[in-house]
Amino acid sequence: MRNRLRQRNLYDTGLPPADAELSPRAADPAYRSRRTLDGTLNDLGSPLIGGIGTRFGRTVPRDQTLREPEPQLLDPNPQTISRKLLSRERFLHPSPAHDSRSSESR
Repeated sequence: MRNRLRQRNLYDTGLPPADAELSPRAADPAYRSRRTLDGTLNDLGSPLIGGIGTRFGRTVPRDQTLREPEPQLLDPNPQTISRKLLSRERFLHPSPAHDSRSSESR
């Protein structure tokens, strides 16, 4: 699916070259089931995709987009929006119907 999205839907924003130690780690089968703290090696074929400091792929060609004027670029602030939408003040307890244990084990 990832390859299909790249071929049909994502426009490359460019990646910096991988450092000398990253390429051998990408070839290590152990990284097929591991995550790294810096986000690298999520895609072993392109080990920098998703890493810290890399850009997201775009779904619209860059030449067909409009740049926001500088004062409006971070207004509203994306971090503020994220905190307002995703921060939880309370947590819900699962109902018995959604409990991960089966009713037989109770």
